[in-house]
Amino acid sequence: MTNIALEGILTKVDSNNRKYWEDRLVEATSTYNTTSKTTIGFTPYELVYAKEALISIEFEYNTLRMAAQLELDLISAQK
Repeated sequence: MTNIALEGILTKVDSNNRKYWEDRLVEATSTYNTTSKTTIGFTPYELVYAKEALISIEFEYNTLRMAAQLELDLISAQK
């Protein structure tokens, strides 16, 4: 991963406040690692781990869908 790529991502997300870039660094790194590169056709994550990355929103959606199928009470589970 290059610093130039990270700087580009951070600039697009929060160009006005460079002092907050440190807070967004994990998100920027995750974005870079899960974005497909056209030259190789894979994400950096896929090249390292030989499988697709499961993005947190996909995990949450699948969890909610499974809970609905099993008829679990999510309100009482959150307490």
